[in-house]
Amino acid sequence: MNPKREAILRMVLTYLTDEKREKLTLSNIAKSLDIGKSTVYEYFDEKDAMVAEAVAMAIEEHTRYLLDVEGFDTLDYETASKTHMRRTFDLARNNKTFEKMMHNADFATIGPDHRAQIERKVFEAYRQLRERTSAILRKGIDEGVLGESISEERREAIESLLIGSVFTVTNPLTTPDIEAFIDEIVHCVTLLHQ
Repeated sequence: MNPKREAILRMVLTYLTDEKREKLTLSNIAKSLDIGKSTVYEYFDEKDAMVAEAVAMAIEEHTRYLLDVEGFDTLDYETASKTHMRRTFDLARNNKTFEKMMHNADFATIGPDHRAQIERKVFEAYRQLRERTSAILRKGIDEGVLGESISEERREAIESLLIGSVFTVTNPLTTPDIEAFIDEIVHCVTLLHQ
């Protein structure tokens, strides 16, 4: 990606996640980066396009963090499961990008075409994460830890368990021991898949 374009997008993310910043405009982005407004217009002709691309970039980066596990193919079922959950929980607990964006008026008022662009990126990320879950389950099947077949309903139950666990670790009213919680989730998934 062009360094100037990336700098603009990173500044847009800063505006979307920092409640104390002034209103997000192309002029304010240019001023914050100490570049001319015309430079911003070289890359983006409207605010919604900037916002959509910045959010898409953040989704890609978060997905890459979750999926780029060195040596994933060589990991056993339990290690792959725990590694994936640790990364997911780490991202959910320590990175509030999307949580903050949801409360930002510039994000909330984005036009339908650009919202659709973001939705496509979310669905693509979900597809990739679902493939990762399937790969982890296949490891368990191949190792004989999990049962041979899995119905679509059972896969959805397992995905729901994994997604719901993210809400547990990010809930300010709970303070689970992460490693013990991960052990219990792996145990539950194993029981669901026998």
